[in-house]
Amino acid sequence: MPGLKDVKRFLADRFHLYLVLGLLLVGAYLLFVQAPASPQQYYRTPGEVVMDFFYMPTCPHCHDQMQFHAGLVERHPNLTIIMHDLTLPNEQVLLAARLNEAGMPADELYTPTTFVGGSVFIGFNAENAAKIEAAVERAEGGVASAGPGSLPPLASALWVLAYLVALAMVLGDRRRISLMVGAFVLAAAILGLLLFSGWPGETVLLGYVHPLAVIAGLAAVGAGLLSLRGFGRGKGRLAGEAGERKGAKILRLFGGAVLLALGLLLLFAPYALR
Repeated sequence: MPGLKDVKRFLADRFHLYLVLGLLLVGAYLLFVQAPASPQQYYRTPGEVVMDFFYMPTCPHCHDQMQFHAGLVERHPNLTIIMHDLTLPNEQVLLAARLNEAGMPADELYTPTTFVGGSVFIGFNAENAAKIEAAVERAEGGVASAGPGSLPPLASALWVLAYLVALAMVLGDRRRISLMVGAFVLAAAILGLLLFSGWPGETVLLGYVHPLAVIAGLAAVGAGLLSLRGFGRGKGRLAGEAGERKGAKILRLFGGAVLLALGLLLLFAPYALR
């Protein structure tokens, strides 16, 4: 395990120091300034109906609608409600964009504002409650039904596996490769079993997706840049290397490039797709 002297030696290189500072600043921005996406935005099931609910914490009508949501979700299990807190600037921008897409004026924002099944509802009262539920029912009629406990998309697991394989390429250690792949298979099996069984802590678990994705993305970008820099500094000696050693270096180069790409996707793709 690296000690304080190893850390000081690592940071004595200006590239390493600027890289660490840059990653810390990006991580702080994504975790504390740019509001994390709602956990439900990372997880979709077949047949799911999504409702976007824009509210203000001090709005009494918003709290009335939140109480209505409890019964609505009970009556419509396939409904996912994504909460958007309008005290956050990025959520205000998102609401204005959604209103513009719907052909509605966005110069003034009112709460609560609800989007579901192509319909928009501003304000909340008994009439709007009936209209919102009718819109949910229409949206349910346009999708296939999905039962509880649907497994996450296979693509998500493949992304994690690609991340681990790229990291293993950079490390170049067969023992570490075996440990990481084995840990991935075990964790995927346990998580899949919990989700398939309808584990009640599923939503709590998904709440950690954003910070974990940021941490994993920062680690991948850092490891990828360090790997590419190491290859660039030693490429002049590559021609004279033995075949096996040369192949290992090229493999690390490829792994570093893949890690860098995956890290950037983990950090910024959720915001680009919002």
